[in-house]
Amino acid sequence: MVNFFTQMKAYKKLKFFILLVLLALQSLALDLTQVNMAYVYDINAPIRMTYRLVEEGDKLALFYEVKVDSASGWATYFLAQKSYQTEVHDTLANFSIDTLRVENRRTTVKMVFEKSSNEDLLIVSFYDPTSEYSYVYDVNINTSKDIPDFYPIDRDGLPILDPYVRAEDMNFRESDGSLHVYQYSQPIKGSDPPMGQMGPLAPTLDIDSSFMFLGSLPDIEADNFYLIQRDSLSQAGITLLKVPYYYPETKRLEELIGPLQYITTESENKSLNSGIDTKAVFERFWINTYGTKYRAKVAIKSFYSKVEESNMLFTDYRRGWKTDRGMLYIVYGKPDEVIRRKSSEVWKYIDGPEFEFIRISTLFAPSFYSLRRSMDYENMWYEQVGGIRKG
Repeated sequence: MVNFFTQMKAYKKLKFFILLVLLALQSLALDLTQVNMAYVYDINAPIRMTYRLVEEGDKLALFYEVKVDSASGWATYFLAQKSYQTEVHDTLANFSIDTLRVENRRTTVKMVFEKSSNEDLLIVSFYDPTSEYSYVYDVNINTSKDIPDFYPIDRDGLPILDPYVRAEDMNFRESDGSLHVYQYSQPIKGSDPPMGQMGPLAPTLDIDSSFMFLGSLPDIEADNFYLIQRDSLSQAGITLLKVPYYYPETKRLEELIGPLQYITTESENKSLNSGIDTKAVFERFWINTYGTKYRAKVAIKSFYSKVEESNMLFTDYRRGWKTDRGMLYIVYGKPDEVIRRKSSEVWKYIDGPEFEFIRISTLFAPSFYSLRRSMDYENMWYEQVGGIRKG
C-alpha cells in the first residue's frame, strides 16, 4: 500500500514535470521555493549530480557528473533565471556540451556557456521519459562574485568535483601562472546540538602555512585542508580537504569516536576521549548501551552508515559529519522535504521538527550552511537520541 506521503511525493514530481512543459510554452519562471528538493540528500535517488563551476576567459564552464541507478534515457534541460523565485527565465540556448567520461552509469560532462549579468542561477533539470519524473539541481552563476579560473584534476586529467582528495598530491589545470595556498592544520570539532548557541556564520581559522606553487601541490598532509587562490588577495578560491584512501568511510578508532558526541552523555563522551584504554571504552559503550553483542553490532552498522553518508553529502573543508547538516542527518536521517531559497534552506520531517539553515558564501565553502539554533529543540533532540540508543 502506498502511503499518503509517497502519493504526495509522486504528485509533486508529476506536477513539477507539467510545470516544466508550461515553462517551455509560456516562458514562465521556475519557482524553486515550491519544489521539494529532498532527493538532493538521498544517496539512493534515481539521479544524483555533483559539479564544479570555473571561469574560462569570458565564459563559464560547468563540470558536472551524473550518477544514475538505471539505464533510463534521461533528458537534460538548462534554465537561467535571476533567483529561486522570479518572474522571468531564459531557456539556455547558447552553450556547448562535451562528454568527458562515461563509466559505470556515471557520466562526466563539461558545459560551457556565456556569462550573464541578468541571471544568477542556472537550473539543470533531468527528465526521465519512462517515469515522467524530473529532478532539478541549482548552480549559483552570479558573476559579481569571483569564480576560480583553475580547478583540481585527477591522474587522468579530469576535474575533481568532490571537495576532498585522497591522493598524496594535488594537480591543477589553471589558466596562467602560479597559485597561492593557505594550509590549515588545526582540528575542527563536530557541531553543537540544535539547542546550542549559534556560532559565527563565517569561520575564522588560524593559518598553518602560506606559499606559492606551480601546477602541482605535493606532500599534502592528512586531515589538513587547503585554500587555493590565484593570489593571496583574490576573493575566488577552491578548498580541498585531504582524507584517507577509504573516505567517506570511517575506519580508525579515533575516527569512530568523534561522531559519537551526538548520541553520548557528557560523561560517556569524556571517557571516550580521555585517551585511557580507548578501545575497551569504545566497545563497552556499545555493549552497555544495547545490551548484547548482536544488538550492538546492528547499531554500529546503522550509525556508521549514517556517518559515511553524511561524509558523502556534506563534506566541505570539514568532514561531513562535523557540519550542521551532517549532525542532523546522523540523528534524524534524510529530511522528508527540503525547500531552498537564496539565503536559506529548510528541512522538514513528517511528524517531526523543522530546521532552518542560513546559507552564505565564504572563501572556505561556496555554500556554507549554519543551523538556526533554538532551545525549543531541546526536548525533541533528547527524545530522538534516546530512540537511537534504544535501538
